[in-house]
Amino acid sequence: MARERLRSLVQTLGPDVSLAILVADNATGEVLAHVGSPAYFDERRAGQVDMALALRSPGSTLKPFIYGLGFEDGFIHPETLIDDRPERYGGYAPRNFKLLLRGHCHGAPSACSSR
Repeated sequence: MARERLRSLVQTLGPDVSLAILVADNATGEVLAHVGSPAYFDERRAGQVDMALALRSPGSTLKPFIYGLGFEDGFIHPETLIDDRPERYGGYAPRNFKLLLRGHCHGAPSACSSR
C-alpha cells in the first residue's frame, strides 16, 4: 500500500517525496501497523530513515486544523494570503525556520495552496 501511494504522490509532488504509515487502535493506542518508509534502499528518499519515528516540527501537521478553524470562524478564506516568515514570540523564535525543504512554501501562499 505504501509503494502504491508513493507512486501516486510522485506524480503530483515530485520524485523526492516519501511517506510513512502508522495505524493505531484509537481506543487502546495499540500500534497495529507501522511502515517507516516505502523503499528502504532508496537513497534519494532517505529510505533507511523511519519517517514514522523521526523527530520533526509539528507545524505543518497542524496547518489543516489551524486553517480549518480560520475558515470556520471567518478569519480566512481559500484565497487568503498567509505570509510564511520567521516569527518571534517574546523571547522564543522557532529554530528550524531556515531549514528549507523542497515543496514547502515560502513567501505568501494562499491558505489552500498546493505548494
